[in-house]
Amino acid sequence: MISAALDVSMDLASTDSTLIDFDYLAQQTFSDRMLERDLLELFVRQCGALLPVIAGPNPVDERLFAAHTLKGSARAVGAWGLAMLVERAEALLQSGDADGVANLMIELVPVAKAAQAAAARGRASG
Repeated sequence: MISAALDVSMDLASTDSTLIDFDYLAQQTFSDRMLERDLLELFVRQCGALLPVIAGPNPVDERLFAAHTLKGSARAVGAWGLAMLVERAEALLQSGDADGVANLMIELVPVAKAAQAAAARGRASG
C-alpha cells in the first residue's frame, strides 16, 4: 500500500515545497536564513544517520529512539510526509511488528531521500 505522502514525494515533478514546508520553517526560525540552513543541514545529517538504525537489526529501543528523533527532526523542518511515515514506523516498532517496519521502509526510505535532497537544495527551490 502506497501512502498519499509517498505519492506526493515520489512524483519526480514535485517541488521541494511539497517535501519541506519552507513557509513553516521560516515561521519557526523567524525568517533567519542562517538558522534555516543550519536546521536543514542537521535534518540531512540526521536522516543519513538515523534511517539505517531504524531499518537495521539494532535493538528495538535504539530503533525507537532513532525513529522518534527523526520524526521530531522532520517535523522541525516541515517534512510532514516523512514525519507521518516515521510516526508509523515508530508505532510498528512499539507494537513489535518487525515485518511491518521492514515493509514500511520500502516507502519511507525514498521519501526520506527526496526530503533530504529538498533540504540540501534549501529555500532556493522552495
